[in-house]
Amino acid sequence: GTVALLLARDVPPLLAPTSGPEVTEATPEEVREGLLLALVFGASGFLAVGYEVLWFRLLAYHANNTVYTFSVMLAVYLTGLVVGALACALWVGRDKGALLASFARVQLGIAIAASVSLGFAGQGGTILEKLGYSGLSAGSLGSLVLLVAIVLLVPTTLIGMSFPLASELSVVRLAKVGGRVGLLYSLNTFGGVLGSLVAGMVLLPLLGVQASFQLLILGNLALFGVLWLTQPALRTPSLRREAVLTTLGVVGFAVALGPSWLVHQLTRSYPGELLVFEETDDATFMVLEHQDERVGPYQQLAVNGTSYANNRPEGMR
Repeated sequence: GTVALLLARDVPPLLAPTSGPEVTEATPEEVREGLLLALVFGASGFLAVGYEVLWFRLLAYHANNTVYTFSVMLAVYLTGLVVGALACALWVGRDKGALLASFARVQLGIAIAASVSLGFAGQGGTILEKLGYSGLSAGSLGSLVLLVAIVLLVPTTLIGMSFPLASELSVVRLAKVGGRVGLLYSLNTFGGVLGSLVAGMVLLPLLGVQASFQLLILGNLALFGVLWLTQPALRTPSLRREAVLTTLGVVGFAVALGPSWLVHQLTRSYPGELLVFEETDDATFMVLEHQDERVGPYQQLAVNGTSYANNRPEGMR
């Protein structure tokens, strides 16, 4: 947040203050519209942090070092937010009349970018291997940064654009409501807290990473749908066409992957037969069975992609 403020201090506000008559008292309809946008913004905070939790689980699986992975991921995540906010201030949000349409289009963009990022994250092991990742050397750290940037930078930039757009929209709609403008920020923060808890402690153990990710993507499409249904100004042929194409693309991509695509991607590099694959709020557990001519069959336990133990005679403990 501090970095964004420093970058934006010389950038004029999206909506320059204008002189004119004092704001009249809000009508009930205006209050409802403003509060609806604030709730939509809170839901977007829920989705943004939910994505972060799932991205971390996937990337940590490939990198096998959660401390470095989290540091790199957080740096890239925040960079995307700053770039998105700055891009919005400089270009996207300059047209006051197009703020609502821009915010709606950002939701569609996030749905597309998140779908693509799931594909890249699932292939993270292959990408790191081709980049020469081997541990904690300087070159390997660079490979990790590149992978995280490939996965995160575009969707987080779009998420970063949604914050100033929603802020300006809600301030305009809530300008007559006075102190309730602070509701915007509290709802966004609360949405982020709730998103981290629900994604990590409910969705992930119940649905797994892939289905949880796709559910959040549907959440962005749902936010667009709420705006479409409640804001008549959005019902233009061009935006309708964009929404239909985005929905078809996202759903088609999910169908093409299939329900077990991510499990296959995360386990295909391991020899042996997969007996158990379970995603919990603590870690991703995998049990493999191997055949050995000398000692017979034995099982291996892997946690977050790292071999942890096996019941082979020399490996038992």
